[in-house]
Amino acid sequence: ATMYRCCDLGNNRSWVPDVGSLASQQIVRGIGGRLMGGLSTSEQNLVGGDEGVASFVYQGVEGDAFKITMLGTGCGWISRHCAAGANGIVLWMSNAAKFFIFGGTGIGSLGKPVPIGCPIEQDVFGHLDEAEWGVVHCGLDLAHQEAWFFYPDNRDTGSECSRVASVAWTEADSEGA
Repeated sequence: ATMYRCCDLGNNRSWVPDVGSLASQQIVRGIGGRLMGGLSTSEQNLVGGDEGVASFVYQGVEGDAFKITMLGTGCGWISRHCAAGANGIVLWMSNAAKFFIFGGTGIGSLGKPVPIGCPIEQDVFGHLDEAEWGVVHCGLDLAHQEAWFFYPDNRDTGSECSRVASVAWTEADSEGA
């Protein structure tokens, strides 16, 4: 479990939940022990931990600024910059040795993370240098509906991203996370 905290709206010095304040704190279960990053999508924020992914929707209630919904476990982010999003779609590289897509938009359609079947997945994750997971980066090629994952390969020397995997998100599995 991870503790989430947010300050009062317009006052970043007030972090204590109180009457008349939007400052809030909450335990988020299922996301893991470490928050990796977050992205703003259509009407929500997607927050990735080392074990799972949650949706944070602003509701503006005193002492409870965000409604938090767990979207999936076993699909945690591999690094801080392993995800990218556009038009309500978020893609990321998971420490569960899979690529994931989240296409939920809006409050009424949260959706869930779905693994993307990829023919090079075994090669990428089989040679991903675990000691350097933190340098994995993701970028999107919207014209071709591809996510590009830059990663360190243990067959190469050095500790930087030495290879890229291009993953088309139009081929997502239907089973989900």
